[in-house]
Amino acid sequence: MAHRNRYELDNESNLKQIFHDLFFTVIVERDLTKHQMENVAKKYGGQTDHSTFNVFMMIVMSHGGDGNCILGVDGRETSVKDLMVEFQEQKCPSLKKKPKVFIIQACRGSLQDVQKKLRSPAGDVFSQEVASTSTEEEDELYDSFTSHSTLLRSVFPRECDFVLAFATVPGYVSYRRSTDGTYFIQVRN
Repeated sequence: MAHRNRYELDNESNLKQIFHDLFFTVIVERDLTKHQMENVAKKYGGQTDHSTFNVFMMIVMSHGGDGNCILGVDGRETSVKDLMVEFQEQKCPSLKKKPKVFIIQACRGSLQDVQKKLRSPAGDVFSQEVASTSTEEEDELYDSFTSHSTLLRSVFPRECDFVLAFATVPGYVSYRRSTDGTYFIQVRN
């Protein structure tokens, strides 16, 4: 079992409460291997009848890496695309024309975006710098973006009713503080 600090457990509990208050049926799956994540997507995708629901939401909080991969607790990779495919119309007709929202809290590479706090007469100002230079492989990755999105074309689902929210842009790490949890997902009472 992976180690979680108090703030991560609080965020999980608070997320669960928020969605419960919004009348979602909330199911929490923890510490999944690559295959278990894929099986959860199959179970709640095409193997579940969603005809009485108006929306489907999946929140994944894990480690990740290049190519929109998500790591299981076994260190093996699955992809956002492999999870999403289970909710496409062909496999999951009961979600046809219903929003399918995927929130992914995971790194998407190893580049770091460093913020420096500067003092100015107007107050605190944040400047950003990229902490590493790009490689040829990273340049190819960025060249494959569409002009309207930072997502690779291969990640786009065929249907237009998917909403994807990532903690960071492709190629970069996602930050978390030991005292609060991730910057992307923080829920307070």
